[in-house]
Amino acid sequence: MIERIWIILLFGVALSAQDKPATPAATAPGKFEAFAPLIGRDWTAPLPKGDVTDTQRFEWMYGRKFIRNTHAVKTAKGEVVYEGETVYAWDARAGRIVWWYWNVSGGFVEGTASIGADGTIVIEGQNQGDANQLDRTRSTIRITADAWTFTPSYSKDGIWHNEPARTYR
Repeated sequence: MIERIWIILLFGVALSAQDKPATPAATAPGKFEAFAPLIGRDWTAPLPKGDVTDTQRFEWMYGRKFIRNTHAVKTAKGEVVYEGETVYAWDARAGRIVWWYWNVSGGFVEGTASIGADGTIVIEGQNQGDANQLDRTRSTIRITADAWTFTPSYSKDGIWHNEPARTYR
């Protein structure tokens, strides 16, 4: 008899919990504001080596709690020769923006992003892919009214290398 009462009580608790709204996930009001001008359209830049372009698209995910950035490197004929995806999130425990990048080579990078007083986004990451790939990345994004500039650098074997800036329109 007591077992039946416990089962009924547990069943009642489970049913009442279904009527309550889910606790909202931690959000980051204002934490992604610097990215806002990039969201919702395709941005394309010519790459410095070869006859290829890089097209990137930023989109909100899950009620503006995350940002997805997809990119594809294409030939002049539109053939995709490389692609990858980044997801940005707010790490409430650490109080910072974190990100993960995956690409078709099987590599992935994880890191952090910070926003400067002037709105510049600084992105740093550690490569978790094969040892023949770069070790670390450090890049800046500067946004203007109609474009944004991406200035990448990377470390391989402890030596930092700067690459030419790319302007996306």
